[in-house]
Amino acid sequence: METVNKIVEKSMELFMQYGLRSISMDDVARTLGISKKTLYQYVDNKADLIQKGMIKHIEEEKMILTEIHHFAENAIDEMIKTKKNSPSC
Repeated sequence: METVNKIVEKSMELFMQYGLRSISMDDVARTLGISKKTLYQYVDNKADLIQKGMIKHIEEEKMILTEIHHFAENAIDEMIKTKKNSPSC
């Protein structure tokens, strides 16, 4: 499972930096220092890789929001902490 996480994390960095259409599976494999054959042992295709990345991102966001909710003193404090955590700030 650790290998999949590494693949997903690095590929999402590439996608965020260069765009989804600009990065090929060859680019991902080359950046990770693995063959495409190895890459395809962990993901079905580029769409699957993007989906895994989005699921990972959503799960991380859920954990952060749950933690904020748990430690917030009240609703206003929760809203402020959530706003501070948003990427648009």
